Amino acid sequence: IHGFHDAFVRRYDAPLAHERLDRIMVAHGVCPHRLTDYQVTALSAATMSAVVDQWVPVTFTVSRTRSDYGRTSATVRLRLFRLANGVVQTWPLGDFDVTLPAWSPAYSTTVQGTRTVSVRMPWQLPTGTYALVAKVDPANERMEQVESNNARSVQGFHLENPMGDFNPGFAGQDGSNDTESNDSSDVH
Repeated sequence: IHGFHDAFVRRYDAPLAHERLDRIMVAHGVCPHRLTDYQVTALSAATMSAVVDQWVPVTFTVSRTRSDYGRTSATVRLRLFRLANGVVQTWPLGDFDVTLPAWSPAYSTTVQGTRTVSVRMPWQLPTGTYALVAKVDPANERMEQVESNNARSVQGFHLENPMGDFNPGFAGQDGSNDTESNDSSDVH
């Protein structure tokens, strides 16, 4: 079975093919090699205070450890979290890919990729303090040794809305409060 794994990996270089094969093999009790682990190891915004509808540069770094995988890209989902009146409110800012180089002896057991993106602060959000969150592999496509360490947050991001707290689009229109990303466990 390990020979099939190795031949398949050498022959097919499609995105995620290696990782998907690993997921199938592990589900059947065969682990062809040590599993990898993806983490967001750094997250920062150019400013910690913004006005709605303003573009803000955000930088994140993703690391991959213990990997036999070649050069890959990983998806990072950025979003804002806010706890208001006991309810977790979220707003997606976008999904972005970051390239991770192939492992080589020149690296330790970890490779990293960093990317800076500009994200637009949603106009529907009320004035308040939010957490900026980055989560790698938000669709859980990659087989990892540890699945619980994929997110990093930065607390204290202040957003100002000159229109005040009345924003008709915030209560579910335009994708706000989307339930898929209402996982407050990502906020550390």
